[in-house]
Amino acid sequence: MLFFVRRRLWPASVYAAAAAYLATALWVFRVVLPSPATTIPIQSYLSPEASKLAISDEMMVTFTIARNARNLLHANTQLFEAGQCYPMPLALSFGEHMLGNGLLGAPPYLLTRDPILTFNWVVIVTFWISALAAFAVVFHWTGDAGAAFVAGMLYGFHPVRTQDPMHPFINANQWTALAFLFADSLFRRRRWVDAVGLGACLSLQLLESFYTVLGLVILGGIYGIHLAWVYRRHLATLLPKLAVALVPPSLVAVWVYSPYLQSRAAWGALQGRRTLLLFPWNLGPGGPSYVGSVILVLAAVALIDRARGRWRPPTSSADDVSAPPPGDPRLALALAGFLAFWACVFYVPLPFGFGRLPSLWNMVSGFIPGMDAVRAGASLRLGVYLVGALLAGYGVAALRRGRSPAVRIAIVLLVMAAWSIESFVQDVATRAYGHHTDFLPLSARPAEETVRLYRGLDAGPVLDLPASADSIDGYLFQSSDYLLLHAYHHQPVATCNNSFITPQNVQLIKLANSFQERAWKLDALYAVGFRSLMVHWDRLKPEQHPRLMDILRRLQRGRPGHAYLVEVGGDGERTRYDIRGEVPMFTDLAQLDFETEAQTVTRPRAQLKALIRNHSGAVFASPRPLRPKEVILRWYNSAGELVSESRQSFASPLAVTGNGREPYFFADVIPANGDEFTVAVSFAEDPEHVVVRIPVRVAAAS
Repeated sequence: MLFFVRRRLWPASVYAAAAAYLATALWVFRVVLPSPATTIPIQSYLSPEASKLAISDEMMVTFTIARNARNLLHANTQLFEAGQCYPMPLALSFGEHMLGNGLLGAPPYLLTRDPILTFNWVVIVTFWISALAAFAVVFHWTGDAGAAFVAGMLYGFHPVRTQDPMHPFINANQWTALAFLFADSLFRRRRWVDAVGLGACLSLQLLESFYTVLGLVILGGIYGIHLAWVYRRHLATLLPKLAVALVPPSLVAVWVYSPYLQSRAAWGALQGRRTLLLFPWNLGPGGPSYVGSVILVLAAVALIDRARGRWRPPTSSADDVSAPPPGDPRLALALAGFLAFWACVFYVPLPFGFGRLPSLWNMVSGFIPGMDAVRAGASLRLGVYLVGALLAGYGVAALRRGRSPAVRIAIVLLVMAAWSIESFVQDVATRAYGHHTDFLPLSARPAEETVRLYRGLDAGPVLDLPASADSIDGYLFQSSDYLLLHAYHHQPVATCNNSFITPQNVQLIKLANSFQERAWKLDALYAVGFRSLMVHWDRLKPEQHPRLMDILRRLQRGRPGHAYLVEVGGDGERTRYDIRGEVPMFTDLAQLDFETEAQTVTRPRAQLKALIRNHSGAVFASPRPLRPKEVILRWYNSAGELVSESRQSFASPLAVTGNGREPYFFADVIPANGDEFTVAVSFAEDPEHVVVRIPVRVAAAS
């Protein structure tokens, strides 16, 4: 990449920087090096509860990266079929897509097929590329290899970034830095090759996560405006090349984010969240998101040097790599860094007691569709770190300018020594960042016997039992454990561990756990599509074992027209069963009946219950792909007058057994005028056909 941009780069400095960055990345994550296919890194300072959540996230991310890598290699038309949350379509759109991580993990996965090794590779290489990207940008701007080396270290291995190995998709904003480089080169030289490079970097950034894209919009937007102003006389000649640069990322954006929009529109999900922001002091000394003393001092040096009017743009050839390019970007970078800071905090305190400036995030989120689906607005702090490191590179260049070779080397060594002490000497790091910066190895790979048990699964979706836990933390840890186990085979799974719960997940959990009522609906599970069952005995309560074992023994006796179980084997903690049989099924929703009874509700909203009944002997299975219907709810008063009408999505039950019934709830706002109503429900495709009438009485609120 570096040689592609600069024909006159110093090979020795590039190779030395790349080797130093790789050695640093390996040293930071040295805990996994003895067994990279077995262990993953976990922060040593976390409390037991926080450690559980971190492990849960890391195992889920390991599964998703491995799944994406495999899909990119073998099933690239099914990238958003995440493998989890079966039978939900486009399941990857209910969380972070991590397609960029999957692309980065494709080579090791192709060679090893090992999920944990692939995850560790992605983590290490992400930080390595980030350091190289910062090096390339600062070297491009300043022509100072020593300053570029410092910038790469400060950004690539910033302690706050490296302490989050479980979210490589959030840390992966290295393509934003390289976009700066290509954009500047494009405006300066107006070459087609730079337009292609800019388009590639923007496209790669879009593959990472929505958080890094937000950072790209803020930082890249300000820097783009800066370049447009500096080179405003050449914009007309640049337009064709800018079009070439922007068309590929536009197509990638449509491809990546269309599934999110489809899921949001179809299921009413991916919305209604309040984002998590930081307090301003979190980015100050002792805060868990501290920018860093070395970065702040060097960035201040860079801005003071700029304010003094020194280091003016050269009037000679713009291709002179030993001098900075025209249009000094430091003020634009400072503005972009401030906007990133303003967006990631709850407020910005104004000087001299003039109050607080409300968060930029909260100010604009109401005007931008989809922002209510983003949870971690605090991740925009990475933009602050990137800007700080780039300005720090300018600061080092200012300190080294005009010095003797020995002094220039000494400045780099002193800066690196100060940064290393601040970042990796644990007592100092604790005072600076509020926590240690080392890791513990977590053995995550399942036993070989368990891996063989999973790899022998027949084709078809897999159901893990139990499907839920007693607490949300327990559910997250349990589901991520299931997913990591399933990373060793390639069948769809019912387990969900996403930013948003899929609409069918609650139904499926209830269906899977119906064994507790001694009425396990195996025929319904078969109709949904499940062909394998994995019972995790260590996840069940001891008092549940006898009941479940009795049900499993009974279900191993096959009956004509029903599903049955065949025990395949186990590993001591779990037992695998195959689900077989011949179950008569139908998918026509019109063959089901709706039943209800009079209900009493209180304002302002009502949950109206109806029973969906299957009077046939066959099993109803929701048609694939799952797609909600639109229903119309009409409220009539006691005089038969229509007083209110609303529309909402209706997701049919996944399955209804023969002669069985399933409850369904319609949520709606109660009209203000009247206390006695009849609610008529009909499908929008046939609005005059009422499928159920629900008598409703409104009681006074207690």
